[in-house]
Amino acid sequence: MENSLIDDFSSPRLRRLIETQEHLTIQGRYGTKVDSIVSFILNLLNDDIQQPTTSITTMNNLKSPLKILVFSQFNDVLNVLAISLKLNAISYLQFTSTKILQQFRQDPNITVLLMPLGKGFSNKFF
Repeated sequence: MENSLIDDFSSPRLRRLIETQEHLTIQGRYGTKVDSIVSFILNLLNDDIQQPTTSITTMNNLKSPLKILVFSQFNDVLNVLAISLKLNAISYLQFTSTKILQQFRQDPNITVLLMPLGKGFSNKFF
């Protein structure tokens, strides 16, 4: 059953990330869902580091930073994710205002934005 799920993904990069997800060691254990999300983010970051700089470029011919949005309708889940991201040295912000969104967009060192689900669908933020 699990192999058929992996076969459904057309992107080789996404398929590779899913297949290697089990091999990562993450710091802290916060349940299967949180661990899976953090593990997947770590894989994305690892894969992004290994990608050649010429694959994704900006106007200055520099590699654009990896940006990941994580939505949840439960603030408690976002708080637990924040703890796990911090333990695994993943830079993140939790959405509280448009200032945070602006900081996330402008700072290339911040990788993840944790966002309550209700806020993400408002066009005034994106």
